[in-house]
Amino acid sequence: MKPRITLNLAVFIFGFVFLAAGLYLIYPPAALIGPGLILMAIALFGGRR
Repeated sequence: MKPRITLNLAVFIFGFVFLAAGLYLIYPPAALIGPGLILMAIALFGGRR
């Protein structure tokens, strides 16, 4: 059985959290805007096989 959380997914999640934390230190509302834009881009352009 294939693991559900791969190494690539784990690294993406850690990077995503660190991006949000870094943006929060600069400007708190950007901590929601930046990752939200990334998730929208993944939803629109990613996952097509």
